[in-house]
Amino acid sequence: MIRYTERMDLRCYFNPILCLLLTTPMLSAVRGDEFDSERPDTVIVRSVPSGQAEQNEGTRRLRGKITRWQGSSLTLAAGARDRQIDNARIVGVETQWSKSAVEARQMLAVGNISRAVVLLRQAIGDEQRPWAGAMLQANLVQALLATEQSAAACEQFLMLLRDDPNTRFLKIAPLAWTDASNDASLVGRASEWLNAEAPAAQLLAASYLIGTAQQETALETLEQLAQDLDPRIAGLAAAQVWRTRNSVDTRLLEQWNQKVASLPKELRPGPYYVLAKHFETANQYDEAITTWMRLPILYDDQPDLAAAALYRVTRLMHNTSAKESADLVRQELVRRFPDSAWTQRAGRLK
Repeated sequence: MIRYTERMDLRCYFNPILCLLLTTPMLSAVRGDEFDSERPDTVIVRSVPSGQAEQNEGTRRLRGKITRWQGSSLTLAAGARDRQIDNARIVGVETQWSKSAVEARQMLAVGNISRAVVLLRQAIGDEQRPWAGAMLQANLVQALLATEQSAAACEQFLMLLRDDPNTRFLKIAPLAWTDASNDASLVGRASEWLNAEAPAAQLLAASYLIGTAQQETALETLEQLAQDLDPRIAGLAAAQVWRTRNSVDTRLLEQWNQKVASLPKELRPGPYYVLAKHFETANQYDEAITTWMRLPILYDDQPDLAAAALYRVTRLMHNTSAKESADLVRQELVRRFPDSAWTQRAGRLK
């Protein structure tokens, strides 16, 4: 039995595909065994809630059958009673997966993401457990993003939302954060998503309408979502509003920096990207570079943003006569993201 957790692994910096594998929420697998519906699951939990213990807090292994995992908690049937476990306490899960699901992870590990996408779609069709199917769908969203298939990633994420409007997978929402995110093919669909009931779907839609003829409508939606009762939605919506600002003074930039730092760590990459752009506009180049470099170092499970950040750093250094440093960052971009559109853009810098 293989156990994976959602904790960041230092190996991510050197291998982005391994990072995608280690930080996706599938968590664990059994190697190619014949599926046995009676085999129990194991949930590894912190002995106390996260943030209330020292670094070496203990863990416990709870065995039973996972019957539901939606919103903020997991339901584990153990004996005659059901046990509710908050997501904040869950360190990892050990369960059994189909052969296609296990093979998909193997393809991710060797960098064959296109094959992994095919296998994940097959595994989703074969999976009978809704909570496990959601994990596979989340894997598929990330794999599609890694191959820059934004439209397909959005559609897959919306399927997750239909089954669980308060999904714990908000951290992988394929929101538009970069200039390259304004995919014309997505604008028409985003107009429809804007009328969805789930706030996360409205957030997704509005992010793709920024910079279009419908930006005013999108901005109204985002300002409403910035007051949402779910602090995750509110924080991401506020950061999306920042994308529409042309110039920002130092005081406001510091406020935004503090706001990003107050978000859950897994939700910070997109807001950090926007913040770095404003630092650059304000001629605070050191702050811009430092903020952008957080993405490839700390958040390599978001390959498109990590590649975009490396490109931005390369361009900024290139334009400020730090060409030797720019070349080093560009080499890193090429090494880690050879097929990215951001790498191609970096190659055109003169």
